[in-house]
Amino acid sequence: MSETRRSDLAYPKSQVEAPKLYVFQLCGGSGAGGCAYPLGATKYVYAIRVPKHVVYNRSLLLRNKAGAIDIYTDGGTDGFCAHIAGTHVGWYLAFSDDGILTDDEIIAQGNYFTAEAPFDIEIDGSKLPQPVLRGGGANPSWQQRIYVHIYWGNATYVWPDSPYHSGGQTMYDDVLEVVKHNYDIKL
Repeated sequence: MSETRRSDLAYPKSQVEAPKLYVFQLCGGSGAGGCAYPLGATKYVYAIRVPKHVVYNRSLLLRNKAGAIDIYTDGGTDGFCAHIAGTHVGWYLAFSDDGILTDDEIIAQGNYFTAEAPFDIEIDGSKLPQPVLRGGGANPSWQQRIYVHIYWGNATYVWPDSPYHSGGQTMYDDVLEVVKHNYDIKL
């Protein structure tokens, strides 16, 4: 048995993601930065698929790439833009096994970020949902996904050059890029 009181059910493995090609879309207007878009919501949730035979998530390394999660207050209008970025604000990050967390539960996980992108985020296995419960036995909520919750708490904030445009469109599914996922997989 290991120090975590769980029997060794599997062998360790890592999944390193291949680099992806990103396409950036800029709004019309003056300047290289383009316009900012009102978020119109206070949080966003998306899923990271996990291999079928994972029995323990050891760690997850995410990258907040340039132009990804940079949230600002609304700086008003400027030229052709109805909204521009004001003051940079922080945001919370949380994880669940079913995609359902209250705002207080997201904040309670304690992952708060104030830096501007790009930067990496390393999350230990103790903060990740697990397919096997601590006492043993399968987790009934486990769906072979790690749900990522991003919470900024104010619907009037803006996201410059964001994939979360006004007009009902949604964010991309991989807002935070998975750089490396360390896990134990069933023998």
